[in-house]
Amino acid sequence: MIKKAIAVGADQEGKIWTRHFGMAPFYYIFDRQGALLEKRENPYTEAGKDHDDPTLIVELLPECDTFLARRMGVKSRQELAGSLGVNPVLVTETEAEAAVHNYLMAQEEG
Repeated sequence: MIKKAIAVGADQEGKIWTRHFGMAPFYYIFDRQGALLEKRENPYTEAGKDHDDPTLIVELLPECDTFLARRMGVKSRQELAGSLGVNPVLVTETEAEAAVHNYLMAQEEG
């Protein structure tokens, strides 16, 4: 499977999760044109359920090569960007769709 999708950690309504990415109750998965493909439930959302193990989240989101989050641990970001092949991006937007839109616009300009 070629990883090309973007995952955003969010709540039920699509508001970006303000705590760590691994604890988000849902992941909104977008294609590279900004279209929402799926809203996937996170089984690791509860504290103590290995939410801080980035390999579990990568396995949960195998089609995603970019994770957008308000918050993510430094160690997790380093591991994602290194051996796990995922681009972790911290964002300031509050809505998942807006974060993806702004991320894609920045990629086009970059």
